[in-house]
Amino acid sequence: MSAGKKINEMSRGELRKLRYRDGFWIDARKRVYLYWFKFLQHAERSADYTVDWSRYDGWGGADEVLSSKFDAWWEKHWQELFGTRTERDTARYSISNKAKADGIRYALLVYEADDGRRTNYEIAEEILRKNKRAGYLLTFGNDKDVVQSVIGRYKRTAHQYLTNVCAGKLI
Repeated sequence: MSAGKKINEMSRGELRKLRYRDGFWIDARKRVYLYWFKFLQHAERSADYTVDWSRYDGWGGADEVLSSKFDAWWEKHWQELFGTRTERDTARYSISNKAKADGIRYALLVYEADDGRRTNYEIAEEILRKNKRAGYLLTFGNDKDVVQSVIGRYKRTAHQYLTNVCAGKLI
């Protein structure tokens, strides 16, 4: 890591791994693991997906994942599952450096807002109403076709994440 720079000032190349704490490194920001955890919960609760729990050795199983708040679960499991002693080591469960937290977050928000009855534009309006940090969607203004297209893309991405977590990975 570059000396003197804050995490949010570093390029993706400089952020191959993050020094987290207790001398351990992780592949991504904690919130990326939060999104993985939430997609895993959604996949397990959904009749449309089947999680292969044999791919999640050490996670505590379906009951623990479904009944836990992320922060409590994280404190119990992060070191064993995602931490490495050196920047060059590979974590037991790693995340690709292609993981972009905001994109994963928007896919999750779209999935959670999609009740099957709303248009993509109505989903965008709901997300904006509930999430002050969803400003990315405002960059499209009132161009309904563009907004609907973007939401459609996030829907497809969310379903890909759900498929991936069923197989033991996020990306």
